[in-house]
Amino acid sequence: RPLFQISSVSRRHNYSETQMSAQAFFESSSPPFLYYSGEVERDMPPQLLSALRPLEHHLVSLYPQHSSVNLWLGRETVVSPCHYDGYHNAFAQFDGKKSFLLAPPSAWAVLSAFPFLHPSHAQCQVSLSSLSPRERRKFDVTEIVLHAGQILYLPPFYFHETQALSDVVGLNGWTEDAESRAASEIFALARPSIVSKLSAALQTRDGQPDMSAAAALAMHIVRTISKAAIGSRHALTRRVWLERYKPLVDVGELRINARQLVGMMCRDMLHDPQMHSEVAAYANATAQIAHERLSDEVQMITLANLVELLSAIVMGIEHVPTFWSASYNCTS
Repeated sequence: RPLFQISSVSRRHNYSETQMSAQAFFESSSPPFLYYSGEVERDMPPQLLSALRPLEHHLVSLYPQHSSVNLWLGRETVVSPCHYDGYHNAFAQFDGKKSFLLAPPSAWAVLSAFPFLHPSHAQCQVSLSSLSPRERRKFDVTEIVLHAGQILYLPPFYFHETQALSDVVGLNGWTEDAESRAASEIFALARPSIVSKLSAALQTRDGQPDMSAAAALAMHIVRTISKAAIGSRHALTRRVWLERYKPLVDVGELRINARQLVGMMCRDMLHDPQMHSEVAAYANATAQIAHERLSDEVQMITLANLVELLSAIVMGIEHVPTFWSASYNCTS
């Protein structure tokens, strides 16, 4: 992910890989805690794979050609941190028991998922387990315990955090979601030509990029998309800054360039009528797909991801945190 180019940015929940026998895996009883995940087609013996075929078929029956079936083994107490997947997820517990904390996509406001450009994208900056009882009620957090012989269905974009309450064996199937397909189509739309022309068009006389002009143009693109798709010019800016970037700035992982922040202008600098028309057409095409094929919360997640990417293309990745801070300041 592009933000990893910034030296202060770090991945969360780093995992190291090792090789060991199954016996050594299950005899381990102290940190580091172990878990195994692997695609059944790659890692399971033919006899066991054959026995699993009926279950495998049902786990991924929606889009079998765009699916993945995986075996999961975990030692007692191992945790899968809070995150979401953009796919249908059916999890079958074979042995042991596992605790699941679940929250709908609307819990984004309190969980502060990492930016789309961050190496920990789709993970939460705030864990579900850290929420107070009042917050859990407010954001519809549910806790269940899955026992051997039970199957849990997780809708796309649902936040979940798990802990093994014993040694566990399970199988899950991820299969493509219609909303994920729609999101991919939004990202594949042809972008306004101004986006690709910025690197040449925004040079000052001394050959350095004019970041204030770039910011003004990027703000225009973000606001136009936000207005067309959500009905508010500033809705996307507020969500991206307050829920994704500000928490990382507050802890010092991302930094704001105060000198550049002062120079970034709030006024609209896109004077070319043709460019205005191109940006408007792009925003309207994006909004049409979003309105017709995405639920409200998935729409907001997808559009926030999109404008993050566009801001990086226009501004350059090192200027993205400052851009979102400046954009938010311009909403007041």
